[in-house]
Amino acid sequence: MQSAIETARKQLPKIRIELVDCYTGSAAQALIALTAARAVKLGDNLNQIIPKVNKVIPEAEITLVLDTLKYLERGGRAPKIGAWATSLLKIKPVVTNRMGHAHFLGMARSRTQGIERMIRTMRGKIGLNRVSAIIIHSELETEAKELEHRLRSEFNCNETYVTEISAVVAVHLGPGAIGIAFLPS
Repeated sequence: MQSAIETARKQLPKIRIELVDCYTGSAAQALIALTAARAVKLGDNLNQIIPKVNKVIPEAEITLVLDTLKYLERGGRAPKIGAWATSLLKIKPVVTNRMGHAHFLGMARSRTQGIERMIRTMRGKIGLNRVSAIIIHSELETEAKELEHRLRSEFNCNETYVTEISAVVAVHLGPGAIGIAFLPS
């Protein structure tokens, strides 16, 4: 990453380039980027934008229900025994990523129960506050749209988006993954 920044600085010497580590990825990172984009649209300069972005970084979270840990295990992000157990028992792991740290939230017997767990987690963090959310999925477009409708009806949503997980992320999460990235707004 550092070499890319140095290359950009050499090619664009009159433009100030800053790296901000948002400690997350995927849709949670997109919500943080939207914060920066809105600040630009309001006319803020880089000295005003960076503190706004840094303020929302700890508030951004992504929670996922996976079909199995098999794909995380293949990528070295989950233990082999966990991947084996989730496949054998046909249970769905529920995980989250906050500030760069993956946390295991529990297991669910079905994707529906896993989604309930994600919603409870989101409700515990957001309460009645306004929220921006992105629903991500891997080959679950119908369920993702239903989840978006549910979030809009149960939460004070400022905005919601639905998007399919990129191929790079899908390699680690596998088919049948669904998640919610959220950020208080």
